Amino acid sequence: MTTHLDFETRSFVKIQETGAWRYAEDPSTEILCIAFAVDDGPVKLIPWFDLDEEEKDPTSMFATAEVIELAKLAEDEDMIFTAHNAFFEQSIWRNILVKLFGWAKIKIRRWRCSAAKAAACALPRALGKAAEALKLEQSKDQKGYRVMMKLARPRIPSKKNPNRWHEDPEDFQMLYAYCIVDVKVERLVDKRLPNLTPFEQEVWFQDQLINMRGVQLDMELIDAAIDVFGKYESDTIKKIEKATKGFLDGVSRRNRILEWLSAQGIELPNLQKATVTDTLKRDDLSDDVRLLLEARRQLGKTSIKKFVSMKNSMDKWGRLRDLYMYHAASTGRWGGKLVQTQNLPRGSFKDLDTCVSFIKTRDYECLDLFYSDVTGALSTCIRGAFVSKPGHDLIVADYASIEVRVLFWLAGEHKGIRKLEKGIDLYVDMAQIIFDNPNLTEDDDAERALGKAAILGLGYGMGAKKFKMTCDSYGMDVSEELAEKAVKAYRSTYQSVVKFWYAQEGAAVKALRTGNPVNCGAIKWGVKGGFLICILPSGRPIVYFRPKLEVITTSWGQDKEQITFMGVNSVTKQVERQHTYGAKLVENESQAAARDLEAYAMINCEKKGYPIAMHVHDELAAEVPEGFGSVKEFENIMADTPDWAKGCPVVAKGWRGKRYRK
Repeated sequence: MTTHLDFETRSFVKIQETGAWRYAEDPSTEILCIAFAVDDGPVKLIPWFDLDEEEKDPTSMFATAEVIELAKLAEDEDMIFTAHNAFFEQSIWRNILVKLFGWAKIKIRRWRCSAAKAAACALPRALGKAAEALKLEQSKDQKGYRVMMKLARPRIPSKKNPNRWHEDPEDFQMLYAYCIVDVKVERLVDKRLPNLTPFEQEVWFQDQLINMRGVQLDMELIDAAIDVFGKYESDTIKKIEKATKGFLDGVSRRNRILEWLSAQGIELPNLQKATVTDTLKRDDLSDDVRLLLEARRQLGKTSIKKFVSMKNSMDKWGRLRDLYMYHAASTGRWGGKLVQTQNLPRGSFKDLDTCVSFIKTRDYECLDLFYSDVTGALSTCIRGAFVSKPGHDLIVADYASIEVRVLFWLAGEHKGIRKLEKGIDLYVDMAQIIFDNPNLTEDDDAERALGKAAILGLGYGMGAKKFKMTCDSYGMDVSEELAEKAVKAYRSTYQSVVKFWYAQEGAAVKALRTGNPVNCGAIKWGVKGGFLICILPSGRPIVYFRPKLEVITTSWGQDKEQITFMGVNSVTKQVERQHTYGAKLVENESQAAARDLEAYAMINCEKKGYPIAMHVHDELAAEVPEGFGSVKEFENIMADTPDWAKGCPVVAKGWRGKRYRK
């Protein structure tokens, strides 16, 4: 049996800034109402805000029938609870119903999430948009949504109405109706979509556990870093005001900055990062112009804001939770929330502890003296703000070139696999082939960098033009001729990869055209329920919604029949028709299979006593008691492959310490 559940709440804190767990813990957060339904039964409402404390206690003789029923459902160990974005409901249940009112705790394994199912089917996570994409008979109540947002946020008190909250009875009636509709829509979405595979359901449980567990933060470092940046910002603005004779009072007013620069004889089209960086390379800039442009570049670093996000999001114990979004990409890869650990600055120096000590003492002068770029030093120390809790260590390991290894394995590229097994540096090897020079070594930095770009970028069908653009974006000077040479070298060396692109596209087209299942190597294709389904070696599907074959014009100007499908635009977040092709299908398969290996390792690490606190791209970080386990054991657990991945040459390398680093 399943209970579908939805909470409506209000709070002084913003959930977008704090995450669901910290939001639920905040003393100002209150439940306004609860709607729930068991299986296909009627949706019932608990107007929580209207009940006094005695009625909220399910053991009270005054408790409503709905309160008593929901409390009993929670005590039933066989009852499954389903919600849309269920981590929010879990957070509210545990931090309010359990802690404040003594209700029974619902274990993670008894929860399910309809948003997770939507994401796994490459549909929007948002309930209304998922319902719209599925063309359900019931849609989200948009008018009720606006009322919900009004009641969820505090109002500005006035002399006539000093109340901090909107509490119009008519609004509450609309809120109750809205909450009921949400449960109905959520139930329809849940019914319409296939369940996660058994293993993938285990992955979701693990994801919820990691988000609840959180990771420890160095609160002292975070406070000090915010203070140091404030001092740097204040001093820099004073210098700018003096240099511009009061014309500028900071670096945020774009048009005014361009006007001042023009008056100094510096004409710039914009103040984008690349433009500012290129301009600073000039040797004809005055000291005042250089000061302004450097300040614009340094003060504009968004990475510094991560310290503020950490402070806003952590709980009173310095723990940061709700960091990861399950199945953020169609391949199943995770996305980041709040601090965005998937996008941390790499850092520019290795002596992290010394820099941290300078920041903690708020020794701004020493920072300025030893590190020419104060904001760069602060950015580098963002990683160092993640630490182990007292009495514990972090054990961290990441996969070595995991996507390349998975691609070769899927494609049956035995030549590449043998090179990996022999420990050959693929980047140097590729450079030797591109430059036709067997004497190149890892010390030939520029050539190896091009070989690395080729190995990492050309396995998914990239042409010479795009490869050159990619190299240019990383500051590599690559001619069109050299880019063409690199593409040819890769494709002639790893011919099985190239054949795999066309084989996968052919299999997908055949499955779509005939409706019959098609096997292609370790990948299976089929069509079911309005989805083109790619079954990975793990058994997990990648799905393409409402697929069809259409003639489109390719980027090189050729009209070609290709697979199109409805997918979420990563920029606009709207569902729109997209197209795909063989190499892109292979890219999705490789990334998805690599993700499945990481997910398998997460669960194995947990089982063997290594609780995962963080995961960043292809890296896992466990928080373990001092003296427990070893880096070698952790590496071996990560490198252990499931039966479906036998023969995939997986390797993991790790370290142990108190502070997270690259």
